[in-house]
Amino acid sequence: NESKIGMYIGDVSGHGVSAAMLTVFLNQSMKTKKENAQGFKEILPPSKVLANIYSDYNQTEFSSEVYIAMLYGIFDLATRELTFASAGLNVPPLIASHSGDVSELKIKGLPICKFAASQKVEYRDSTISLYRGNRVLFYTDGLIELASPDNKVYSSSEMKALLHKNSHMNAHQLSDSITEHVFKFIGDRKLRDDITFFVMEVK
Repeated sequence: NESKIGMYIGDVSGHGVSAAMLTVFLNQSMKTKKENAQGFKEILPPSKVLANIYSDYNQTEFSSEVYIAMLYGIFDLATRELTFASAGLNVPPLIASHSGDVSELKIKGLPICKFAASQKVEYRDSTISLYRGNRVLFYTDGLIELASPDNKVYSSSEMKALLHKNSHMNAHQLSDSITEHVFKFIGDRKLRDDITFFVMEVK
C-alpha cells in the first residue's frame, strides 16, 4: 500500500518445464496470498503468507522431489523496518552501509515442499531496522556458484568485497556493477544456474 512495500525472491528445483510450472505456481500464489481473502485492508505478515503457500503446495500434484526456496519481506517506509520470513532460501541477503560495512541478514526456514503429512511446519517473522543509505542485496545461490575459466569460484566473500568497494553507489549503479563484475568473472564460460538478484536502497 502507500506505506509498505512487499518483495520476494525465490528459486525452484530442477530445470525446464517442471521448474517453469513451479515458478508459475509461486507467482500466482503470491498474488492471491499476500493480502487477506476478505479484501485489501489487512496485509498478512510474511510468515502467514508462506504458511498459506506451503499448505496450498501440499494439495497440488507436484512431485515430492521438487521444491521452492524463497524469502518474502515487507518494508515499512515510515519506520524503515523490514519484516521477513524465509522458506529455505539458502543464501542470506547482504546489507551494505554507506561506511562500507557489510553484514548478513539471518534467515532460517523450511522450503515449500511435500512435508505436510509427516511434519508440522512453522514459519517465523523477523524484523530489523534499516537506515538511510543502506543497500540490501537479495539474490539466489546461482550468483555465488559461478566458476571462472581457471575454475575459481565466485564466493560470498567476493560479493561482500564488491559491496564494500561500491558502498557509495545507488541501487541502479550497484546492480549494473554486480552484473558487469559477474560476467567479467566467468568470461566465456556458460552459467551453471539461473541468477536472480535485486537491490533495495533505503532512502
